[in-house]
Amino acid sequence: MLNIKRPASRKIAIKFAALDCFLENGFSATTMADIRKRSGATTGSIYHFYAGKGALARELLEESLASWGDAIVRLTPSDAPRDRVRGQVFGLLHWARFEPGQFRFIAELRVLARVRPELADSAERLAEGERAAAALYAFWVRNGHVRPLPHAVARALMLGPAQDYAAGAGFAATDPSDDAHFADAAWAAVATP
Repeated sequence: MLNIKRPASRKIAIKFAALDCFLENGFSATTMADIRKRSGATTGSIYHFYAGKGALARELLEESLASWGDAIVRLTPSDAPRDRVRGQVFGLLHWARFEPGQFRFIAELRVLARVRPELADSAERLAEGERAAAALYAFWVRNGHVRPLPHAVARALMLGPAQDYAAGAGFAATDPSDDAHFADAAWAAVATP
């Protein structure tokens, strides 16, 4: 019996190897040769699936955002603004705890996507998410639920402390009993008085 790997399995191996390399060396320092060595794939196989590091980063970004989004949905009891803000924080901390590699990768990508041309697709995807979040926040402002803050400020107030906590605690080492403190603080930071 031939032991032939299916293309999907090879693609997944390449993707996970890329994430490992990005986390170990950083996106900028990782080469396609590093990914090839880690994945055991040939250069041709890698380029069959991905145009380069930027394409790998984009696919990893999509999976990371989906994973984070799933955590938010599971931890948000209703569509009420208070629950949505708190759910974002609970989701972020839960996701960082269980997917620390993805959390670290997104943190690096958010910075690099603004300055690295090969990450233009990822930069646009992140901007798309920010525009959607800003539109929702503006809707809440118009309905008197939250203070009229620039969305970048509101986002930093809502998620910044939890992100900093997760990063400072070594990502997976956060204490779940602290999550409610961050969720309550996030809502208090933007809620109308």
